[in-house]
Amino acid sequence: MRTIDAGTGACALADDERGGGAGRRLGVAAGATAVRGEVAAYWRMTALVHSLTRIADPGTGLRLQLPTRLLDEEFGVGGIMRFEDVDFPATLTHEPTRRFLRETGLPEDGVTFQLEMDVPLQTLAERYAAEEVPAPHLGGQLPDAAERLIRLGRLGRLGCFGSPDRLVVEDTDLLVDGTTGELHEWSASDTGLRPLNADISTLAFTLWLLRRAETQQGL
Repeated sequence: MRTIDAGTGACALADDERGGGAGRRLGVAAGATAVRGEVAAYWRMTALVHSLTRIADPGTGLRLQLPTRLLDEEFGVGGIMRFEDVDFPATLTHEPTRRFLRETGLPEDGVTFQLEMDVPLQTLAERYAAEEVPAPHLGGQLPDAAERLIRLGRLGRLGCFGSPDRLVVEDTDLLVDGTTGELHEWSASDTGLRPLNADISTLAFTLWLLRRAETQQGL
């Protein structure tokens, strides 16, 4: 028989129920552990959602205007790469993208994204021309407008943004259209581009969000 304390809501077991044995005790313990796990997940989610309130109004020329130093605070000042005009290929004419890369920058290690650090930013056409080899598996075939598609880095590990159940192969490049600022992913084993983020600001926000989720998971 159970009795409920009207003041606290606590449930007490009568003597005949306390003899339920080890199986009953383990069942209760497992249930309590599951509840604690759900509560912990709830608070992690609450903390993550609360952090979204830091995102400012829509940007000018880009989808988002990120708060100053948002990426620095999450990835560390030393973990953010900011570019200068001399780092940009001539085909990067989309000024909002240029401004974002200069003033805000991108994480060098963005959980699912590795920024290109070994060579200056190159168009896809320049990259394969410099290597003096045809694009793998394509007999030299590159996507249309390869001369204005600029390689920012490589995707990997967790899967495609927006499709966490889909694996990203190791040769998947992250490309920005130098004219429009749109982002694409492309693999040398494929023949076409795949849309990724709307622009560089939504990419940065996605990387920030993934890092926040990773941090909250460790709480």
